[in-house]
Amino acid sequence: MSGRSYRITHMVVTPKVKSYERWFNEPVESCGGYWKERGEYVTHGDFVRTFYANLKGIINSSGQTIRNEKEFKKEIATFIYSLSSESSYDGYSD
Repeated sequence: MSGRSYRITHMVVTPKVKSYERWFNEPVESCGGYWKERGEYVTHGDFVRTFYANLKGIINSSGQTIRNEKEFKKEIATFIYSLSSESSYDGYSD
């Protein structure tokens, strides 16, 4: 990167009703219903962990390092949470 800094001036963020912890443990909902892999519901936590592992692999394979993995992982999870929409999830149903 060129070292430039960009400011996002018109960012829209939907206020959250659910706590991060509740959201993290709930299944991911898509247009076709709740996301399942091998018959098991995929939670937001599962998605965050997989996304982070893939991102970390890309970073490491490019010869870069993450100085503070714990903080970086927290930032990634918080970012995904802030962009997610809330469903009306109230328990599993098939």
